[in-house]
Amino acid sequence: MSEIALYKALVSAGASEAEAQAAVQGLAHGHEVATKADLANLKSELIRWMVGVAAGVILILLAVLKLG
Repeated sequence: MSEIALYKALVSAGASEAEAQAAVQGLAHGHEVATKADLANLKSELIRWMVGVAAGVILILLAVLKLG
C-alpha cells in the first residue's frame, strides 16, 4: 500500500488529517506503532508491578510496626 493510499484510508476511517500524516510519516521512517494488544500487555504489566510494590510496602510497614 502506498503512503498516499494509507493516508486516505486512515482519514476515511475517521483519523484526523494530522493523525494520519503522523502515522504515515512514522511508518515511512521505520518507527514502530503500538497495537491495542501491545498497550493491553503494558497495562497488565504495570498493574502487576503496582500490586507487587504495594505488597512490599505493606510487608515493610508490618515488620516495622511489629519491631516497634
